[in-house]
Amino acid sequence: MPYSNNLFYRIYDEGDQLKNARPLILLHGSGGSHMAWPVDIRRSLKRQIIALDLPGHGKSAGTACQHLPALVQSLRLFLDSLHIYQADLAGHSLGALLALNFAQAFPKRVNRLFLVSCGSNFKVPEELFDSLLCPNRKGQFIEDFGQIAFNRDFPQSQRRKLLEPLNQVRTSTLLADLSICAEYHLRGDFGKIACPAQLVNGTNDPITTPVSARELAHNLPQAALDLMSKCGHMLLYEKTALISKMMRGFFNEE
Repeated sequence: MPYSNNLFYRIYDEGDQLKNARPLILLHGSGGSHMAWPVDIRRSLKRQIIALDLPGHGKSAGTACQHLPALVQSLRLFLDSLHIYQADLAGHSLGALLALNFAQAFPKRVNRLFLVSCGSNFKVPEELFDSLLCPNRKGQFIEDFGQIAFNRDFPQSQRRKLLEPLNQVRTSTLLADLSICAEYHLRGDFGKIACPAQLVNGTNDPITTPVSARELAHNLPQAALDLMSKCGHMLLYEKTALISKMMRGFFNEE
C-alpha cells in the first residue's frame, strides 16, 4: 500500500491522457479518509488524482493534528516527499480549510482551488462537543451531526449509511478536527492567493453559512462562489453529480 511521509494515499490515474498535467489533490473533511470522496469524483476526472488520508485518519499513521498550521505542514511534507511542487487542490469542510490555508502559506505551489463547504469561519454547535466528551456517546454524536450537517430533505437512511464510518474513528480524532474548524477565523493576507478559486456552499448550511462563504469569496482575488439552494454542509453528497460536473469543468479548463 502506498505511503508517503507516513500518510496513506491512493492514485487514480487516467494514464497518458494528461500525463504532464499537475495532479489534483483531494482533501477530506472531519473524521474522513480518502474514501469519503464519492467515487464519481475520484474516478471521473480525466487526470491524475491523489486522494490521501490526513494524519491519524483512515490508514495514515500517528494522531490527528491538533492545530491547522501542523496540518498545513503535514501536507507540505507529503507533497515534497512525492516531488510535487505545484498541484491543484480540492477540499471539503476541514479539507477545504486545509487547502485554503496551504494556498495562503505557499501560494506558488497551488494552481487552482476548489473549496466545498468552506467559509471565513465555522459554526460548530457545542452539542457536538458535548456528545464526544461524554463516554459511550459517539452514537449520539453521529446522530446529532447527521441532523445538523445535511439539508432536512436528505433521506435519513442515506445519512446513516454515509456517516457509518465515523463509528470507527477515534473520539480524539473527531475532537481535534472539530476544534480546528471551530477555532478558525479568517485572518492574514489572502490577497496573495492569485490562483482561480471555486467556492461551493449550501444555502441551508448552518456550519459554513452563506454569509461566511461570501466573506471568504470577497477576500480571494479570483474567487467565484456558487450557493446551492436547499443544500446543507454535506452538499458533497447531496449534489455529488453536480459537483463532479463542476470539478471537471473547473480543473480541465486551461
